[in-house]
Amino acid sequence: MRILAIGGMSSGVGKTTMICRLLPSLPGWGVLKTSVRSGKKARSDLPPDRYEIVTSPGELQVQGKDTWRYHQAGAAGLAWLRTGPQGLAEGVPEAIDRFRKLPGVVVEGNSHTFHQAPDRLVLVASTRLTEIKPTAGLLLPRADLVVLNRPAGDDGGGMTRQVLTEAGAACRILEEDVLSRRFLGEIGTLLSTWFPPSP
Repeated sequence: MRILAIGGMSSGVGKTTMICRLLPSLPGWGVLKTSVRSGKKARSDLPPDRYEIVTSPGELQVQGKDTWRYHQAGAAGLAWLRTGPQGLAEGVPEAIDRFRKLPGVVVEGNSHTFHQAPDRLVLVASTRLTEIKPTAGLLLPRADLVVLNRPAGDDGGGMTRQVLTEAGAACRILEEDVLSRRFLGEIGTLLSTWFPPSP
């Protein structure tokens, strides 16, 4: 089973949209969403060293949720790892193992990559972004590709290739609107090189 990690330089950069666009090029693949809960986001019933793996369609296929969008885009399997910071080391491998019968899994999030190395790591940034979150800064030197999402009509003023390179990106930076056909063509070519279909 292959693992493609899709991380974000910050929230709201287009990770979910990008994964939905990629799924038709990855037939039979599943999607694992990861959420690390700490500080204000922490749930009182989920201690920092615990995790839960949600697989119930009743929770995952609620219209509007990211996991519902992945299902609509064709994910062959879905799970959501909700964890405290100390639960990652055990939770990540167990959650990924749920997809072992599939050809691959797209794992959404950043922190999981420190506990199970993906085959490929793609980070999503946005030209509207002005700051890089700490985990993303640590991942930049390890990324295989950075997608700099430039939404239609955006005249820049935020993140640039130069800023990403200076922050540690040593890979190709693809600057494109993730909703465009051109993006699908370029990323589709990369995916077929990285993950060729089984004979």
